[in-house]
Amino acid sequence: YAAKKYELQGLRVACLKYLRKLLSTRNACMMFAQAQLFDEQDLAKKCLEVIECNARDTLSSPGFLDLPHSSLRLILSSDKLRTREIEIFRACLRWAESECQRRQLDFDFDNKRKVLSELIYLVRFPLIPLSDIAEEVVASGVLTTEELVQLFSYLCAKPGKQPKIPFPSRPRIRFLVVGTDWANEVRDMLASRNAVQVEAVNPNTEGLGLQTVLQYDAVLVFSSSGFSDPDEVGDVLADYIDAGGGVVVAAIAGDSDSHGVGGRYDRADYHAMKRGERSHDARHTLGRKLVPDHPVLLNVSSFDGGPQSWRVKTAVSSSSSSRLLAEWEDGIPLLAERLIRGRYSSLSLNIWPPSRAISKDGWETFSDGDRLLSNSLFYVANV
Repeated sequence: YAAKKYELQGLRVACLKYLRKLLSTRNACMMFAQAQLFDEQDLAKKCLEVIECNARDTLSSPGFLDLPHSSLRLILSSDKLRTREIEIFRACLRWAESECQRRQLDFDFDNKRKVLSELIYLVRFPLIPLSDIAEEVVASGVLTTEELVQLFSYLCAKPGKQPKIPFPSRPRIRFLVVGTDWANEVRDMLASRNAVQVEAVNPNTEGLGLQTVLQYDAVLVFSSSGFSDPDEVGDVLADYIDAGGGVVVAAIAGDSDSHGVGGRYDRADYHAMKRGERSHDARHTLGRKLVPDHPVLLNVSSFDGGPQSWRVKTAVSSSSSSRLLAEWEDGIPLLAERLIRGRYSSLSLNIWPPSRAISKDGWETFSDGDRLLSNSLFYVANV
């Protein structure tokens, strides 16, 4: 403040440099509010990026509860908050309780809605599962009866038939499916089961560039036919992880030939499993869960790979940063994760993503393949 008031440019630059060094998930909200107050737009932008990429942690930080109304509005308006919408709603309720205390108001239904005011219309309620709407949103009392009726009507309507509602429905989380065949079909399957935006690309026909991949919170890569340039795919995915992204390598993109991800992803040992030989010899099913409470295995009770069970005969990476999470019934690794720069941003999911609803060679739809794929992407996206 003093450096800016007395036009001491050198001191101002030094202060901003020092603040950027201190920036973390714990203080990003506090620093964001201060940067806005003193009109330091570059610092505010950097703080918002930290908040967006680490939304689950920053929305739980003490500084979030102290945000002024204007700063919270900017955060809730972001299309890039990397967390589930129910977590955003819960954070808003915690903020409302703190705001009621600051204003010396009773924390009741009317005052919660009063302090939130128009901020409530920035929460993307259509992205929240119906069960959470019924159990948490209704109980919170922050929506009127009319708004709840509108919301339930929207959630229960067929796609394309939804009525207009006062809440935005644009997904904040974006996934990319990279595949040589069936990528569009896997995209549609994931989009139908999750409140996220999912897009697909075939690197053999459309190419795969880092700037494109950086637009997404997580990437699922698999193959059917081989990659035209497996090294280029691997270089891009390694750069993407280095930039903070998360990658799920599914079968048969862990193969040792051109079907597998190569380049720097392979050379730098970013694979959580060793590359191996693809196999489609018989029906195989989920075996041991070595870490049964792992987020990727949440609500996964069974998996049947189908009559051929496309996968790679492999082993967990020899790196001490790799961890086996689950096996097929015959002991071949099914799921493993790899710690890179302090985060489990690389996951090897040794199943072929298309289901039998997509391909006769896919996994059985009566098993939990969709949950394995969805949970894997949310996990490496740090959501």
